[in-house]
Amino acid sequence: MRLQSLLVTGAIWLGVSTTVAWAHTINKGDWTTTFDSDVTANGLYDIELPEFDTRLGMETAPDGTITRFAHSKPYLTLSLSIDNDTIYANDVAIYPPVGEMRINAIRRWYLEKKTPEIVPLTYSLDVVSLPPREAAPAVELSILHMRLLDVEGNLAVKKKLAIQLLRDPKGDLSIPQVQVVCLDTVGSKGKVGVWMTVMDGLAEQLSSYLRDLEEAFEHRLDSFQSLSTHKSSAFSSLESSGSSRKQHPFSHHKAHKLAFMHFLRPVVLPACLGIAAGLLAGAVGFLLGRFVVSVYLCLYQRQHRQPEPFVMEERNSMEKLPLSTHCEVSKMESNYV
Repeated sequence: MRLQSLLVTGAIWLGVSTTVAWAHTINKGDWTTTFDSDVTANGLYDIELPEFDTRLGMETAPDGTITRFAHSKPYLTLSLSIDNDTIYANDVAIYPPVGEMRINAIRRWYLEKKTPEIVPLTYSLDVVSLPPREAAPAVELSILHMRLLDVEGNLAVKKKLAIQLLRDPKGDLSIPQVQVVCLDTVGSKGKVGVWMTVMDGLAEQLSSYLRDLEEAFEHRLDSFQSLSTHKSSAFSSLESSGSSRKQHPFSHHKAHKLAFMHFLRPVVLPACLGIAAGLLAGAVGFLLGRFVVSVYLCLYQRQHRQPEPFVMEERNSMEKLPLSTHCEVSKMESNYV
């Protein structure tokens, strides 16, 4: 039940976030979308950039059965920082540019526990100065656009970095914000690029949500295993302390049985109690229903019972004639005597 609620909440969140991003893209007038990067506690910007070579696959077990659906999308990670007016990416100075413009990025995969790989890349920089603001005319604002390329000069990621630079009146350089911006497209390809961007954003958000679910499930499983190990170790220590007094040949099987029943009891006992309560409620309801129906029928019959009519039987006078004649004859005989 908790997993279903998490999935429903995640689906609603994905739909709302996608709608907001699409509306922001249309209102902006261009075919680019922006995503804010994550800032760590020590001031570093940890950025994830999806690569072009994405694929979908199924993970299979050695026996050929499919275990789970794997969204094996690779992405590159960069950590941006600033020190002494120098911008570093993965501990390599990138601005102001010095020497060869090369950098090593770290490649990881969504929903796959692979060893991170170091990918050699090159990059291009483009600085755009912004007009000074009226509220702070002494503050210099600029945007540093950074594109990541492979060693052959092809684009390595779908997006570029837009690093906002701020130089205060004292001359100190700082990074107020870093954005991951989709690459610009021209003409009819722009609409296709927008559609692919939206689909990629959906896939990224869904994969990140599934990754969070997987991590939460693994954390729950690890805690369950640690609890089981703790219980079994406590039982084994108790068994070893009591083994000096009495040895039992089936203690190992008994320990496993007790441990199994310990985890099975919270499931079986409520089920048995529920079944017993249901049967008892059914029996009580049946008996009570029969009693109520019997009382109702008895009262109904008593109210609607009609008295039996009284009928008087009339006999014919001819039936009394023989008796009266016999009486007269007997009287005459007695008088004669």
